[in-house]
Amino acid sequence: MKRAILAIVAAIILAPLCFYFGYRLLYPTYTYRYRLALEVETPDGIRSGSSVIEVRYETFPGFNGRDHVSRVFGEAVFVDLGHGQNLVGLLAAGPSGEDVDYPGRIVFLAFNLDGNDPNTPKRLSLLRGKRDLDIYHSSLYEVRKRLLPTFVTFRDLNDLSTARIAPPDLFDEIFGTDFKLRNVSIEMTSDPVTSGIEKKMLWWNGPFPWLKPIGAGTYVDTRPQGSFKLTKEQFKREF
Repeated sequence: MKRAILAIVAAIILAPLCFYFGYRLLYPTYTYRYRLALEVETPDGIRSGSSVIEVRYETFPGFNGRDHVSRVFGEAVFVDLGHGQNLVGLLAAGPSGEDVDYPGRIVFLAFNLDGNDPNTPKRLSLLRGKRDLDIYHSSLYEVRKRLLPTFVTFRDLNDLSTARIAPPDLFDEIFGTDFKLRNVSIEMTSDPVTSGIEKKMLWWNGPFPWLKPIGAGTYVDTRPQGSFKLTKEQFKREF
């Protein structure tokens, strides 16, 4: 009788473990890290910044044509341009930073990987080397050609509302003569994920007067529809 009870208890304990490990074997997670680096030419020389970003490519049974999700851990790239000026490469792409899937897609674009090949995910953690992104032919509007992140700059790092989009071809107008985007690169790495950008973004803890409480700890963004809206997700993920 005792043996039968022990067998039942063992089965109850082992069944979930077997299911879990069997599931992970069939639907693994592929983890990789890369360093996103920016270089800007200024009258005082080259200024640079970088951020190590981790992506966890999690697979699961196909549903509605989707069989994976990319979870991003890391933060945007901050470059101190000197004389109180700054540049931030967001964890997003597009004209206003609306393409928040960018950090989970850029390695595929930089290394010319086929996202439809079922063997591609297995190669992600094995990637090595560095790729300079095409800063001349990246498209703001075509998703598959968005090689560069969205760039923003702050007139006052204490105030989120002073941010503005900083397209590379307008650097001289925004920052002054002799400012130019020199290079943007992706390099595979095992370095620790970068953290601490909120210490540079002095607006991080608010206040945000455009967020109006609607109860139950939730808020609504009252900024006008169609206006330029930055969110913390574009600066920091999954911490």
